[in-house]
Amino acid sequence: MRERQPEGAAGDANGGRVDHSGEWHRKGIAGDGAAKRAGKPLRGKANLEVHAVRFGTLDPVALPADARRKHHASVTIRDIRIVPWNIRFGPQAYFSPGERRRYIPLRPAGVEQGEFGPEPVSTVVTLKDDARAGESGIARLLEGLGAGI
Repeated sequence: MRERQPEGAAGDANGGRVDHSGEWHRKGIAGDGAAKRAGKPLRGKANLEVHAVRFGTLDPVALPADARRKHHASVTIRDIRIVPWNIRFGPQAYFSPGERRRYIPLRPAGVEQGEFGPEPVSTVVTLKDDARAGESGIARLLEGLGAGI
């Protein structure tokens, strides 16, 4: 078992006392990484793109007579929309009778072969490998989203 050092022990800048409180955090005192975090925005909120703005309203008749309008507290509700994005690719094909060869333009980027773009492919791989989802569950999810698998 380690012995406790007496107050004012050598090498201790705080007179032998160790500050284990979160006072540095509450008062904004630099220390324990606060200097590194200074000026950095909170993760995920600084460059958050807002897609829609809606205001909630109250019926003034339902409020007490002395109720007065004050500021509104803005809250950003984060949600995810997963929607199918189907692209009909109708290439202009050409045929050369002399060479007996058909000429078709390249497919869009990321769709070298098959019928699926890079997003559904990466989603399926992530669900299968990282989330350990089964193939039937992934197929039900994609069918429910209208991906047409």
